[in-house]
Amino acid sequence: MPSSRKKRQTPNEHIALSSSQTTNSLYIDNGDCTCVCDHWYALFWYDKRVSAMSSNQAHYNHCCKNGQVKLLISRIPPLSLVTLFDQFQFLANIRAYNNMFAMTSFGGKVDESLNIGSGPYVFKIEGLMGLNEQTLYILCTCPLQYPLLFIHGESGWSNKLRLTVDEQETDRKMTMNMFYSYQLHNRLNMYTLLLRGGRLFQQYMVDAYASIEQDRLNYLRYNQNALRNEFLQEIVRYMDRFHALKAEDRPVVIARVFHMKLLFFTKFLKTQKPFGKVLADLYTIEFQKRGLPHYHLLLWIDHPDKIKDASQLEAYISTEIPDPITKPVLYRIVTESMMHGPCGIANSKAPYSRFICPHEAAWRIFNFLTHYRNRPVQVLAIHLENMKHITFRDNEQLESVVSNEYAKATTLTKWLANNNIDANGHHLRYIDYISDYRWLNNRKHWKHRVTERTPAVGCRSFEDIKTIGGELFLTFQSACEKLGLLGDDNEWFNAIEEVVAWATATDLISLFTHMLLFCEISNPKRLFEQQWKKFESDASYTQHIVNDEN
Repeated sequence: MPSSRKKRQTPNEHIALSSSQTTNSLYIDNGDCTCVCDHWYALFWYDKRVSAMSSNQAHYNHCCKNGQVKLLISRIPPLSLVTLFDQFQFLANIRAYNNMFAMTSFGGKVDESLNIGSGPYVFKIEGLMGLNEQTLYILCTCPLQYPLLFIHGESGWSNKLRLTVDEQETDRKMTMNMFYSYQLHNRLNMYTLLLRGGRLFQQYMVDAYASIEQDRLNYLRYNQNALRNEFLQEIVRYMDRFHALKAEDRPVVIARVFHMKLLFFTKFLKTQKPFGKVLADLYTIEFQKRGLPHYHLLLWIDHPDKIKDASQLEAYISTEIPDPITKPVLYRIVTESMMHGPCGIANSKAPYSRFICPHEAAWRIFNFLTHYRNRPVQVLAIHLENMKHITFRDNEQLESVVSNEYAKATTLTKWLANNNIDANGHHLRYIDYISDYRWLNNRKHWKHRVTERTPAVGCRSFEDIKTIGGELFLTFQSACEKLGLLGDDNEWFNAIEEVVAWATATDLISLFTHMLLFCEISNPKRLFEQQWKKFESDASYTQHIVNDEN
């Protein structure tokens, strides 16, 4: 590939492209998909660049992992076939034409009931794919399943494919996910039938994602015993290049643009602060029955900006349909995109349930997050000394497992160890350590953050944890009691007092046993010593009768 074909887009060029006027002055236009990957010429939007790198150049890594994934260039198909792929009638029936030549059958149950009506076509499967090892092997030879998309017999994914990295690297395997993510990108001056396959392309994407998931399940199975819309101007302009295709024929574009809009909208809420200062945010992605994505966003707002009175809600929430005359664009968005007809018993075929569709397949193949939280949450290990869980393979020698310090390391043990060599965190409790340090999971190590706090004394061993005010307690529980971290058991004391007037001693013993088993009693021994006389009444009464008879 000659280097003259490569074209990078600078920030100034991006601004020029995104300056197109829309009917809505508040619409954020992200420009056109004209940037080119430095490595294998994949086209991408400027706002999908790797933001951590230089702002003077647009770098991208979703397509080939920074050049590590390299596949053979597709050969140009015959002109007669190119002409067919530009005809609406052919694309409307392309799945039927493909089945006439396919040498294998599709493994999933296809639900066509969704496509009865005027909505856009969606290829949808329900239930399990039912793929086995043999089917997976056949799927790796794409021409057998999709002869119209791979007319030159191009090979599919194989477990023999390797990344273009140094041979010294221990993990050079090209995964299914990497393979399909590479395939799903348009590339500069390269023609491919795959991305122009319309409804057949939808099937291929669902097939690819199902294969990825099956491959992951197979790994777990075989290693189990060894482990213990149109308002988006970017989509409209992009589809103008392919006059025979509709937006639903390119679910990859919908997924990529939606992901870009999602990131921009979240950034807008944080930087422009329409609701106030955002302290943290969380979102989750869901896919409707027709496959289109939407996301649920939760924001944590700083206390001074929080809504404190019901009258303030009107400034943020509206349940009215916008005026079609004064706000025509907003009215159109709400009525066409946020409202639907009857569902449930009134319309049992209403599209509101979730299935596997090509839009979700594209989302997951690109490894876009379905759940996101900021700030990140670090789980801190809690265990007694030498009582942590260790995962090892069944063929490992126990001596090597016990001597493996890396496997035994946890956030707790490394916190104690780090306090012996780094005095900067002595002023922090274990639960607060994350504020000044971050946990490197791949290295099992705490790394110091930049901080201006003054150090003080901290725990350096398990004995230090049990030492309160210079006194070493025998148990962690007694140390927690000294600190007032445990309850006083008054609720359990009161529970027994409430029932003692009518319950028998047997009932009381049963109640106390249930408390021990299922309740969090801070000091069971003390509770027993306070209440045991109530438990003995039956025994004492029986003993008195026996003594009197004798």
